[in-house]
Amino acid sequence: MTSSGTDWTTHFSPPLYLNPKRRYELAVKLETYNSIPNITEANNHFVYSSNGTTWKTITLPEGSYELVQINTEIQRQLEANGDWNSSKNTHYITVGANPSTLRIFIKIDSTTYQVDMASSTIRTTLGFNL
Repeated sequence: MTSSGTDWTTHFSPPLYLNPKRRYELAVKLETYNSIPNITEANNHFVYSSNGTTWKTITLPEGSYELVQINTEIQRQLEANGDWNSSKNTHYITVGANPSTLRIFIKIDSTTYQVDMASSTIRTTLGFNL
């Protein structure tokens, strides 16, 4: 299958010979394997604070992310910033999903940590509205 736009051309081997007096339909399955970036420069910021006064921004590299990968990258950068519980090997902020409700949650396991959803451009990708 080849294309440089929205119209696709394919060549069947061996060729299909169809009766011109009959009508046919063709079903096509297209699998992209996460090749379309859902995180770009327009939606790659996650803003949080560990004390309510100093705000930090995590920037995710452009790419094709599943929710688990978004959480992994945010937690990796939290560790790099020293914002995690190294003695218990746990994170103060976790992004996850509730499969029963099909909704995403942000779990904060500290009374001092906050997430600024108004400044976080990733909010719409995660399904949060202002």
